[in-house]
Amino acid sequence: FFTEYKSGKCIYKQAIVEKSQANKSLSVLVREGLVKVHAKLEDIASIFISTGPGSFTGIRVGLAWLYGFLSGLDQNIEVHGESSLKFALEYLSSSVKGKEDTFLLISDTMRSGYLAYMSKSGSIDLSQCSLEDLEVLSNKWKDSKQTIFIDKSWESASCLLSSKQLEHIQYSRLDISNFGVRAMIKQSESLKTSFDCVEPHPYYLKKSSVEERFENIAKELVV
Repeated sequence: FFTEYKSGKCIYKQAIVEKSQANKSLSVLVREGLVKVHAKLEDIASIFISTGPGSFTGIRVGLAWLYGFLSGLDQNIEVHGESSLKFALEYLSSSVKGKEDTFLLISDTMRSGYLAYMSKSGSIDLSQCSLEDLEVLSNKWKDSKQTIFIDKSWESASCLLSSKQLEHIQYSRLDISNFGVRAMIKQSESLKTSFDCVEPHPYYLKKSSVEERFENIAKELVV
C-alpha cells in the first residue's frame, strides 16, 4: 500500500493486490506515483513504513526493499516506522464521544488476530488475540462501557461479539489501513513526533535470496 502526501493532503494512493507480483510491482508503484504527481526522487522528504502487525515475511521484504532504495540515493531521507494498527486506533478513537476504553481487532487467521487497546488515559497496548482470548475479554466487556472496532473480514470474531450482545463497528481492512496512514501523516506534521527511526536489525546481515532480490530491484529505481 503506497500513499503520497503533500501539505497534509493525499495526492496519490495505490495498492498492490497480487502478492505473487509484489517484487515487480513495488518499484513500479513508487515510480508511477512520482510521475503522476510530477515529483522527483529528490522531492521525497520522509518515508513512513508499517512495522506490523502483519506478515513477518512481508515486513522483512518491505524493509529490505526500503534499504535497497535508500542505498541508491545520494540524499538523506528521514525514515520512520510504527505500528499501523496503533495509528488506525488513534484515528478511530477520535470519533468516540467521551472518554472510554477503545479496542480495534484485525484478523490474521480465522481463529486469531491482533488487538489494539486504548485506555481512557490515551495509552495504547498491542497484543495478539485468539478467539479464546476474545471470549474471556468479551465476558468482561459485558459489565463495562467501551467502543469496539473490528476488521469485517474476521467474521468468527464478529459472530462471537454478537452472541454476547456486544455492539461493534465494522470496517474493511483497506479502510483500517487508510485510517492508519491518515493518523501517521497527521502526527508526522507535529513538531513532537513519537516515531521510531527504522534501523537495520541484525538478522538483515544474512539476507535471504528474496530480500537480496528486493534490494536489487529497489536500487534499480534510483539508477
